[in-house]
Amino acid sequence: MQGIVGQLVQQVAELASDLALTNLTETVGFSAKRSARQLWGGARASIAFCYRGLRITLGDVIESFGLLGRLLAGNSLTLQDSGLIRRTVADVSKLVPYTIIMVVPLTPPGHVFAFSLLNRCFPGAIPSGFTERRQGVYELYSRIAAEDRKSTRLNSSHS
Repeated sequence: MQGIVGQLVQQVAELASDLALTNLTETVGFSAKRSARQLWGGARASIAFCYRGLRITLGDVIESFGLLGRLLAGNSLTLQDSGLIRRTVADVSKLVPYTIIMVVPLTPPGHVFAFSLLNRCFPGAIPSGFTERRQGVYELYSRIAAEDRKSTRLNSSHS
């Protein structure tokens, strides 16, 4: 059956060429490849965004446990430290509905609609690690750390 379809596509392509028409079989193939590339690029970007958000949240959780350890040891916390702990607890609790929405198989426009509805009905419902602001700061610090590691490696090799 596949051979028949392949022959038919080839005949359509030859006919289009003979009639000086646009070969739709090539255009369709190109569109499918381009669409697949765009879909893969979007999926890869979404996965990277979620990965960064989880890394940010995990870093906040680790730092909060360290601060709680200091508090249990009898040290006092600054206002900024207690704010970090409150934000981390809120982020972890927000992670449950956020994860449910991310896991539910929706189309990309469906996810956009669900998140905008969530944001509109419950402002601030998205964990801070998944906001553009925190992601941007994370990217900036990651680039600085990578440059620092690179320059340290270069300096130690020249010594």
